Amino acid sequence: MKKETKKLDYEKLAKVMLWEKFEGETYEQVFLRKDIKPSHTPDPYIVDVVSYESLENWAKHGEFKSLEELKSEIIFIFKRAVVDKINNEKSMQKLFPPIYNFCVFATNTDKRGKITAEAEKIAEIAWYGDLAKKRLQEKTDKIFSEKPDPEKYKKVAEKIQKIWGFTDIEIDAFRYFICQTRHEGHNPSMNKSLYLSSNKKKTGKTSIARAIASILNGGKDVIYGAKLETTFGRELQLYNHDLPYAAQYNCAILDEAMPKDSRKSYGLVKSMLTSNTCVYNQKWGRMVQLEAKRYYIYTSNDDISEFVQDSSERRFIQINMERLPLQIDFDEIYDIWKSLLKIANPKKIGRNGIIHLRMLWELQARMLIIILMNY
Repeated sequence: MKKETKKLDYEKLAKVMLWEKFEGETYEQVFLRKDIKPSHTPDPYIVDVVSYESLENWAKHGEFKSLEELKSEIIFIFKRAVVDKINNEKSMQKLFPPIYNFCVFATNTDKRGKITAEAEKIAEIAWYGDLAKKRLQEKTDKIFSEKPDPEKYKKVAEKIQKIWGFTDIEIDAFRYFICQTRHEGHNPSMNKSLYLSSNKKKTGKTSIARAIASILNGGKDVIYGAKLETTFGRELQLYNHDLPYAAQYNCAILDEAMPKDSRKSYGLVKSMLTSNTCVYNQKWGRMVQLEAKRYYIYTSNDDISEFVQDSSERRFIQINMERLPLQIDFDEIYDIWKSLLKIANPKKIGRNGIIHLRMLWELQARMLIIILMNY
């Protein structure tokens, strides 16, 4: 696909070159004052990159919609720099040293056959360090743009209770989980994971988990939620180059992921669940610290007591799903839960809701739920 012609940004070029701009001048006039031949005008794409001092910084300021799109654009920039006329024009090299230096870097990378690998490294760090979070925020903000409506929330909650048989306490548990993912500056020590369990088939626990995870990550259907299923090992980063889903999404699903014997691993799990960062050891790259949202929905056939050995554990909220729900299709499941999620932060909580929370969480968590409902 042919790219649109990019216009030279005279302001960026002037700042790269540290050219002085006199009062009353435009940046284009600064360029013209330098009396540079039209044939020696530098590539606008390369000027844009060099103005950000590195490909990574340039990438972080882009409007890329996916990791693949960003990687493709970086490869495109590399290739332009490799074939740029400045590589063979000594007069241009003297005129624009910063531009030439970048082209030398690109050429050397190409000679080592590392353009694709370098593009992957740069794109990954820029994407997971900043861009992915922005794109995810944009998608979820659209879903949660509706103003809180306690009456509407109550009706949707009652509909969910009729279909799946949840109690008021369990609805409050879902609400807490939803709100913590939307809470800016959430204290990770208050993280709560949902644990949906049932030893029966067709209770809907997996469909509910996928619907909620999909919506909280800007997905448009239950099927997208299946892509958000991660593993116990990945989230604990048991392997050197694992990137947790917690660093990529607002929440993730762990399906039958817990080890049966937790004596050796439970301490690691507790530490992981209350952390808000992770250190990513990029393959063939550097180690970077990334934000991590440790909001998980566990689905299991086993009771949580099979894994959690501490009776005072507050990081998990178990919801037993033994009742067979009314049979509805995936689209309706998604729409119903979306209706609840997008208005799940009413400004007022009924007295019964507060009583349920006292039974479910300790004082610290109970106070936070009141804050979350009013933010």
